[in-house]
Formats: sequence, C-alpha cells, structure tokens
Amino acid sequence: MKDVFFSLRPKQWAKNLFIFLPLIFGAKLFIFPDNLKTVIAFCLFSLAASAVYIMNGIIDIEKDKFHPIKRLRPIASGKVSVSHAAITAFIVGILAIALSFILNAYFGCLIISYFIFNFLYSKILKDLVIIDMFCISGFFLLRIISGSVVSGVNLSH
Repeated sequence: MKDVFFSLRPKQWAKNLFIFLPLIFGAKLFIFPDNLKTVIAFCLFSLAASAVYIMNGIIDIEKDKFHPIKRLRPIASGKVSVSHAAITAFIVGILAIALSFILNAYFGCLIISYFIFNFLYSKILKDLVIIDMFCISGFFLLRIISGSVVSGVNLSH
C-alpha cells in the first residue's frame, strides 16, 4: 500500500495550492463556505492529478526505467504493477470526476478538461519544444480557473 500511495505522487499536490489564489486575491480566504469549497476542490484536484501521474507513469514506463531518478518511482521500478496502477488511476480518476461534478458542474468540466489535456500532453505535446512550456502553464491556469469557479471569485471584471 505504501508504494501505491507514493505512486500518487503526493509531493506534487503542492502545485494545486494555486487553486487558492482567487480566494487570496479576492479577499475571501476566511469567508465560509467559499473557503471550504476551495479546500474540497484542492483535494479533488489532487486526486485528479494523482490519476494523471499514474497514467503518465504507465505511458512512460519504458523511458522511466532508464532515467536515473524516475526509475526509482513505484511503477518504473516494478514495485507497483502496471495493472494495479491502471486500476488505481481509474478508481481515483472516476472518484475525482464524480465528486467534482457534485461540488460544482463547471469544476467537474474543468477536471475532465484537465484529464484530456494531460492525456494529449503525455502522448504528444510534451515532446514539442515551446508547446511543452505552454502546456505546463495551461495546467496551472486550469488550477486558478478552478479556484475561481468553486469560490465564486471573478478572475477579471
């Protein structure tokens, strides 16, 4: 179970803190229930990101086996089988999508967009110079937009 947990790459969840930026800049960080919805969105985005990290680990398993650092990850090292990883990604991904739609329909759509965008990134876009940087920026922008949607803070006037 420890290896399955580490395949979720919890250290990467810090990226999802960008979801809180609209609350901070909208001066609503301590306003209930907006802050609670944003905390829930942070958790759901972390679940979605974990499903994506596992999916990416499965897609890149052969390349990762020869990378000095990535070869130590649970999927590339064989500590977590590809089938077990795929089942975990499926369960975590479905859970993230379903709960996101319960929280907010637009947020659910953003989570689905995040999955589609990441799949395209993992299969095609990450090997294209410059496009790679735009994609990574886009992933952060999706986090900020998600925070705006669930908190009710407009991104712009």
